[in-house]
Amino acid sequence: MRNPLHIDLFELEEDERFRAAYLRFLQLANTYVVQIFFQTFNDGKRRKRLYEWMGKIEKGTDWKNGRKISTTLYRNIVPTQQGRSGYLDAYDADFSILLQLMDASDGLPGDAERFYRNLDHFHAIPLGRKSFVETLDLLRDKRNWLKDFARRRNNPQNRPDDTKVIRALGLLLLPRLHQHFIGEVRRAARKARRGAGRVNVDVRAIEFCFRQARRDRAESTRRAFGTRKRGRLDRKLRRDAEQAKQAFMKRYEELYPEGAWPRYSYHQFRIRLAFIGHVNLNRLLKLLRAPEGRAHFSRDVEPLYNAAMAINNILDEFFWRMQRLDKQEEDRLRNGGLSRKDAKEEISSYACLQGDVRELRNHVAHNGLFCFFRGATEDAVFLPVVKVFEMVFRALARPHNPRSRADMEELYGRIRAVLKKQDFVWVFDRRPENEENNPPIVVRRWTERKRSEYLDFDRWRLDRRKYVRGVFSRWLNSLDAARKRGLRNIQRGVE
Repeated sequence: MRNPLHIDLFELEEDERFRAAYLRFLQLANTYVVQIFFQTFNDGKRRKRLYEWMGKIEKGTDWKNGRKISTTLYRNIVPTQQGRSGYLDAYDADFSILLQLMDASDGLPGDAERFYRNLDHFHAIPLGRKSFVETLDLLRDKRNWLKDFARRRNNPQNRPDDTKVIRALGLLLLPRLHQHFIGEVRRAARKARRGAGRVNVDVRAIEFCFRQARRDRAESTRRAFGTRKRGRLDRKLRRDAEQAKQAFMKRYEELYPEGAWPRYSYHQFRIRLAFIGHVNLNRLLKLLRAPEGRAHFSRDVEPLYNAAMAINNILDEFFWRMQRLDKQEEDRLRNGGLSRKDAKEEISSYACLQGDVRELRNHVAHNGLFCFFRGATEDAVFLPVVKVFEMVFRALARPHNPRSRADMEELYGRIRAVLKKQDFVWVFDRRPENEENNPPIVVRRWTERKRSEYLDFDRWRLDRRKYVRGVFSRWLNSLDAARKRGLRNIQRGVE
């Protein structure tokens, strides 16, 4: 009898768009693990120790089966004068070996202990050493399966277990992203049903796995800050946990001024802050242009981050389309008699993904927000959002894209919908029945009835969310300007 909680998404993986979305979620988890790894070495002394140790093992040949450490992995961790050569890949098999060597007595056992303690205490991911490495191996196998689906689909017995993959993603992604994943599953299931009839995919099993992962993360927080056993080791763990808690509580008090509502519990705030990262948080606060002490996490920071991530997801889908267009054009040139090398050289001058567009694709794929993109230059200043949008529209207008105008209009409409969805105000009751539970009333459109009711300022308090809506207004203006320029370029035949 089939296990009712067993998840099998093989039928949906026939859909190329679903595979691209699945890879996107796997990459988000990948980038989060990389973020946790570098947070372990967040001061100069620890980084220096890591670089010196990696320099020693880089010169040896006892890495695995008598071979040396991967040059790519080494250069993506140890920077040169020009910086790191690329993005660290947590799904690289050599990264798993690196974690195991760190844990050895002649490695960096103290830093390895710190990494796994951060994983559990600070990020609320309840995975031990062995299970964490196994999780990385599982996600790597799933990514390889999806990337090489056309060849591997005929050998489903070697396919990674979707139930375990969903469980791992549930632990490594935010609850909001769980809903986005379920949305992609439902979209792909509807498409499959239209084409092949009945599709055996139980969304309830996916929801159960995600709920269980959320409960486990909450239990990890309670366990980390609720230790009551006596003993020297427990005292040290309690002290470290208390210091971490105080650091997060300082942020909590800064981003939730007294009386601010709605507000997350400490656990919910902590996992969101850990996923967003302190660097992104500081950049988002600067982007809001709010006076010191006036930014609100639930009202300003999180909606801004979620909207930027939603636009990232849209851009990632269109980059996938561009990659497919470039591949089709390359195949056309090869069918015309050109060699693979000559075809690549021919298309390099007018490919969709080239130069800064390729850099932007890589930036977005590794969880970099589109509004914090520097381009391929050495300049430390972020490109204006209007330049980012213009770059994408220009890439869509390449001559081998027969749907240039339609793709532009679709991209414009979807990004505009994300931004317009955030155009609302909050109304609070000044005399609530319970002051500890006073959720806002969302007003998206002012009608005569709403004006007469909610503009009574003795009874209601109006929060216009002016800082975050100001950012969305600027992005909308940038989007409109980029679209107009893109359409003009199509009319003029400018590539």
